Amino acid sequence: MIGQQNSAQSVAVNMDATERRLRDIMENFRPLDEKHITVSGIPAVERHFRGSVDQRDWSGVVVYIPHDSHFYTIFGMTIADTDLVQIQENVIARTISSLQFTK
Repeated sequence: MIGQQNSAQSVAVNMDATERRLRDIMENFRPLDEKHITVSGIPAVERHFRGSVDQRDWSGVVVYIPHDSHFYTIFGMTIADTDLVQIQENVIARTISSLQFTK
């Protein structure tokens, strides 16, 4: 899922608001790591997390990309309690890295 909004607020404020929403939605929300990456040539922040929804454990990633006058949030999740979680996380990562901004 990709979200877009005007970037009238700072990147930190937008990131904090997104994390608050995740904490409201997910039980036992726990951030795992944060990396600085590049998406479509633009510096971005990638955060991995775990949490529960409907009594199932989920593995997720959220990427924050400030671009021009917009702030993009890319969000991907997969069920964490399967043998395929690593493959599914790799598919999400490849999808994020393939994003391209065009004019």
